Amino acid sequence: MRSLYLSERRFIRNLLLRHRGAEPSEYGQVMTEGYYPRRNLHRSRFNNDFELRFVSKLTEYECCHTTVLPNTYGADLFLTFDSRTLQPLMTELMDGEAFPIRYYKRFVAEIEAQLKSLGQRVAIRRCAYSRIFVIEGDICFLAFPRESVPVIRGVQQMLHSDANMSIACAVEAGSLVYVDGWIRTDVAASDWKLIAVEKR
Repeated sequence: MRSLYLSERRFIRNLLLRHRGAEPSEYGQVMTEGYYPRRNLHRSRFNNDFELRFVSKLTEYECCHTTVLPNTYGADLFLTFDSRTLQPLMTELMDGEAFPIRYYKRFVAEIEAQLKSLGQRVAIRRCAYSRIFVIEGDICFLAFPRESVPVIRGVQQMLHSDANMSIACAVEAGSLVYVDGWIRTDVAASDWKLIAVEKR
């Protein structure tokens, strides 16, 4: 079992605020997690599909979902939660690789700029594993420079936390294990939507 990353708590919070207008009283811990193989072996692991479970059995639940990239269709984040308490039960990313990292260029630049201002030089595109979800005006991100799947290791350090962003990292033996957090951003809604089409 493990606690949620900052970015995970934030995107779960945002999904529940959008669909139920409230936050959960508690988030619980991740009991099991699974990460699917990447579809394109020539790319780093960016927004690979995954599943996190917080309970062993689902009862009295509701589901909601959202796209992880504004003004697009095709890469969706699903949340299953308790109908009464709103406690998260499961979350799953489906078809996350539908839009390669180049479609997130603006958000990558914002993340890297904030990390640089906090003394962390991280090239998201070069990370062995990374994910970026833009939900309800927040860029929720998690990146591991050397690990191909998320791991809990090292000493966590809170780099910054206020109403506009919350960013943490973990360091082990002088090396960065991961950066994690969320950043407020401006997102303009558009009547035009980019739709992911599976290549055949």
